[in-house]
Amino acid sequence: MKEVKKWFAKENVQYVVDRSGKSNFLIVRRKDWEDIHAKYRKLQKKLEVFQAIREGIQEVKFGATEREATSIIIGLLG
Repeated sequence: MKEVKKWFAKENVQYVVDRSGKSNFLIVRRKDWEDIHAKYRKLQKKLEVFQAIREGIQEVKFGATEREATSIIIGLLG
């Protein structure tokens, strides 16, 4: 089926839909994309911090990091 391009502007977002009305593509302004990407990078950094905190808590709680515990278990099995 040949795709028909229809543009619907909604808050600086455009959708390309096929004949059945199913949206296949999303187009955003470059500035908006850069803002979204910057927020995504900040969230990734926060996640890394939270994961490090969780690993630190496990180390204090169990006396070994998850990696070290895995190494110990593998050593015992091998």
